[in-house]
Amino acid sequence: MVGASQQRRGDPIDHQTQKRDDGDDDQDDRTVALPLADLSAIERRVCIAGGRVKSKALAVALAAGFITHLATDSAAAQGILEYARRHGLGRD
Repeated sequence: MVGASQQRRGDPIDHQTQKRDDGDDDQDDRTVALPLADLSAIERRVCIAGGRVKSKALAVALAAGFITHLATDSAAAQGILEYARRHGLGRD
């Protein structure tokens, strides 16, 4: 049986922005990630994520332009909208 850490396919935003304090020092050896400049050069950047706990990260990534297409659930979508309203994200 393959463990959860072996099933991970890549998480560029997590890899680029979050400090890891969980003792997983070899995460970089298992994570496939692009430098943010290279990520931004890709025309279509699809993100699939759900859960209210992801709302803040998704809202910020959307506002920063790291994500062009998002597939999510209603809990995350509601949280994204609330976070964006509170912090003035997405306004021109």
